[in-house]
Amino acid sequence: MEEHNEISGSIIEKSLSLSLSLILISILTIIPLGCDGGSSKKKTVTEITGGTTTDIYVIGYSINSSNDWVSGYWKNGVWNTASSSIHDLECIAVSGSDVYIGATVYYSATSTVGHPGYWKNGVWNVLTPPDPTKDSGVNACTISGGDVYIAGYNVANASSSLIEYGYWKNGVWNTATTSAQVLVSEIAVSGSDVYFTLTNYFIVPNPIFHAGYFKNGVWNELAQNLDIASIAVSGIDVYVAGTNDTSFYSTSTSTAGYWKNGVWNILIPPDPTKDSEAMSIFISGTDVYVAGTNDTSFTSLSTSTAGYWKNGVWNGLTLLDPTKDSSTDTIFVSGTDIYVGGNCLNSSDIWVAGYWKNGVWNGLTPLDPTKDSYLQSFIVVTQ
Repeated sequence: MEEHNEISGSIIEKSLSLSLSLILISILTIIPLGCDGGSSKKKTVTEITGGTTTDIYVIGYSINSSNDWVSGYWKNGVWNTASSSIHDLECIAVSGSDVYIGATVYYSATSTVGHPGYWKNGVWNVLTPPDPTKDSGVNACTISGGDVYIAGYNVANASSSLIEYGYWKNGVWNTATTSAQVLVSEIAVSGSDVYFTLTNYFIVPNPIFHAGYFKNGVWNELAQNLDIASIAVSGIDVYVAGTNDTSFYSTSTSTAGYWKNGVWNILIPPDPTKDSEAMSIFISGTDVYVAGTNDTSFTSLSTSTAGYWKNGVWNGLTLLDPTKDSSTDTIFVSGTDIYVGGNCLNSSDIWVAGYWKNGVWNGLTPLDPTKDSYLQSFIVVTQ
């Protein structure tokens, strides 16, 4: 079976403080995850090809008629509730007939200690962090050569707010780094190489944010004060999508782009005077696809507009309401088909989870059409 994988990301901000985390990339025999909704984090998409039957799995959230946030997944548009526990679904991966969903579980609505783990075909598997008494969680997952890699974190020292970042390989924890200010992490596996990507890696005591990745435990810095959204590996080339988020530090405009083997390439949006953001990157042959957003002004409001760049050229996507916000968090290509996952606000200001296939929007049926739903990650399997 031939597999084509990509990693990306965007976060959904919710009133229950459900923190939707990271993303991850895989290639060749790797299977990642990812996408998300109405704000700004990074997610992953996996596409597995080789047959004629296509299944689309989407993990996410849907608010029911009682205003409860319910986590679960859509398979070919049909909703399946994950469990009755309070948890954050973070990633999905498929290997053959096995479906893996990574999550962070909270044992009560007031609990501040997360417990990492994953479902394999509906059976929960606990992941043991370095200190189980401290808050822990899952960020991303991938499968390579039969091995299960799950990226995550564990609070290392509550008094100093240090957090230990790393990954479990077949349930065994491996530390990548300990830091106070890591915002996003991703994991990618290519052959025997393991990539662990960190956005805003804060090196104490130097008060500067650093963006880069570890490759087999060796740190590779890409830039300062930039946000990494997604990583993809193609042969010997490493692509990392991100945003020069100068608006966070000044009044300047944020600019989307990507690094290829450490060299920064700017992506020009339809309106360069407005903020743009890169969310996901995918490589198909010699073509580079990057999903993202560009702000557009309607009256006094600024609206995020979904689209993607192909080899640096912007392609807008049809929205439920072009005057409302939208997000594109994942992108992948299968043959001539281009899939983009994300979320759209409709004319009633309701968030709708879904994806575009060749520019055509496919909304996913929520538990209650009058309530918000969000796509967190998705994968397309053809076998």
